Amino acid sequence: MKIATFLSGLVLPAAAMAQQTTPPQPSFQSALPSQQQAPGALAVGNATLEWTADADGYAAATFLAARLAVSDIEGYAKGPADAAAINQALAAARTGSEADKQTADRVLTAAFLDFVEFLQAPVPGVIYGDDWARPDRISRGVHLKNGTAVPSLAAYVERTLTLNSFYEGLRTAAMQEAPTGEDLDKVIASLARARAFPKRGRFVVVDSASQRMYMYEQGRLVDHMKIVVGKTEEGPQLYTPEIASVIYRATFNPYWHVPDHLVKNVTNRYLAEGDRYLNGKGYEVIDSWDVNAKVLDPKTVDWRGAGRRGELKIRQRPGPTNSMGNMKFNFPNPEGIYLHDTEKPEYFDLQNRAKSNGCVRVEDYERFAKWLYKGGPIPQTDQTEHHILIPEPTPVYVTYMTAHAHDGPIAYSQDRYQKDATTLAALNARNQLVAPSAQAPALGMD
Repeated sequence: MKIATFLSGLVLPAAAMAQQTTPPQPSFQSALPSQQQAPGALAVGNATLEWTADADGYAAATFLAARLAVSDIEGYAKGPADAAAINQALAAARTGSEADKQTADRVLTAAFLDFVEFLQAPVPGVIYGDDWARPDRISRGVHLKNGTAVPSLAAYVERTLTLNSFYEGLRTAAMQEAPTGEDLDKVIASLARARAFPKRGRFVVVDSASQRMYMYEQGRLVDHMKIVVGKTEEGPQLYTPEIASVIYRATFNPYWHVPDHLVKNVTNRYLAEGDRYLNGKGYEVIDSWDVNAKVLDPKTVDWRGAGRRGELKIRQRPGPTNSMGNMKFNFPNPEGIYLHDTEKPEYFDLQNRAKSNGCVRVEDYERFAKWLYKGGPIPQTDQTEHHILIPEPTPVYVTYMTAHAHDGPIAYSQDRYQKDATTLAALNARNQLVAPSAQAPALGMD
């Protein structure tokens, strides 16, 4: 159902109703600041964190080195080399001079800030429909101030480097299982996408690779269900895109606005069968996508001419054949993608549920609505296309996870959209900018 619509039956928060654009994003391939300086230079100005000042600092350093030593499984190619440099600097600092401690502080600070920037880097390919769903990006200077001000540097470093439960579950499982080849590629690509998810709060993860949807509260998975996603037969134009946005409302008894690429099918059937076809399917020809659109008499429409020019606008009234089912869940995005009920529940019995025109059909819209309404009663209305706000705006992350570990061991999904190679290429380009080629083996080349 990829079609841009503007439907506003009520007054919504400004963020929900404003026209959404994708703000400029920092380049995923920009070099880390410490790599733009000479080796051994201070990370930000003359400031460093005090890793060698006391036992807490050494504990923070040990944690950082251990995390970096295995960070190649996260796609951070220079991590193991940084870990080796840290261990060497720490060994000298423990038995050497004050100058050795200062050197260790510089090495550790640069390695920490570089790794944090890697973890905070924009996820390639994601469309941000609402700025509220953007991940926090904290500057190097702020991290230096925070690391100096906190009572425990070790606690701060561990907290900063611990991401959301989806990410940590997959990362931990990958370290235990040590995947190789294509499985490792899927882990690295999926971790890159999972870095966009929040640590806390209520949010939804819509995964077009596993074709399931996951609901989280305070970072904990509380429910999940099957979904139907964009089909593959007609190429990337119908793939469900990766989007980060926010759900503000549910739409009851929705229209289905027929996508442009399907209007031709309706036109051909009307020309062959006339009004009987339109009436039987509940189709209406309208003059605009506005909420107050005027319904046109189909006999006054230039079906062949308007169809060729792409000017026909057709919607389907609520009813048993409506592709939206009984409810849809909009979220701002320029692709016209949303979640909705379906008139074809039999699709959920299929192993491959890539059957939609890009939007996402949910297995149990009432259960999902009850969760969005925080366990309270779901509003009831007979009005057509009636929008009702949910109690709390809820971030939604439409993503593509070819590897996940919700229940312990890693589960892998088929890369039907062939997206992993693009994500790995972006990671490779970034790694080549921040480390010598000998220290940055290419990903996905086994």
